[in-house]
Amino acid sequence: MEKDPILKDKKGTDLDTKAPLDFYQLGFGQLNISQSEIIKAGRLIHILSIIKLEGLRPDKYPEKGVTNDHHRHLQGSIFAFGTEGYNQEWREHAASSLREMISGFSSSELEFNKTLSEYGNAQDPKNNELLKVESVCKKIKKYYQFFTGVTHHQQAAITNGFRQLEELDAENDKCLTVDSFKLVFRHFFIDMKKIIDIFPNL
Repeated sequence: MEKDPILKDKKGTDLDTKAPLDFYQLGFGQLNISQSEIIKAGRLIHILSIIKLEGLRPDKYPEKGVTNDHHRHLQGSIFAFGTEGYNQEWREHAASSLREMISGFSSSELEFNKTLSEYGNAQDPKNNELLKVESVCKKIKKYYQFFTGVTHHQQAAITNGFRQLEELDAENDKCLTVDSFKLVFRHFFIDMKKIIDIFPNL
């Protein structure tokens, strides 16, 4: 019987399951972000999700709260990113975790920035600090669209997302490459760093 693709290496050779690879570290090593920054990013998205949920449904569902574990979404996406060559659907799995994490801010380009401003004003950062990341916040909806496209194998969403995020006139074939996915994935974490950097006490 054929082994699961996740148990094969890049050459298709069966892996020695007695010495498992640390897929999280394989993914983490490709990103320019620290463990503490990953924790802060997850914490920030969780806080913003609470703010948004309370603003949308303060009376109807006061007891519901936020059920997503945003830190686990980040960890899961990095783990899946590290399974390239061992898992045929590593891109879909990595994208799915990030998509789920930011799904609450997918209705408009202004939604994430609006919620971040609510949080920022409560923390009293300098106004120009929030302005610095305004353009980054507007990209969250585009990231959601791109990662949704990857998750569901929607080529049109992938190509449109890549063009909006990286290269407006990119050819279709380029938008769909592994390198292009990696570029967007890494830039997502770079953008998250820009956001958390304005909240040193997060």
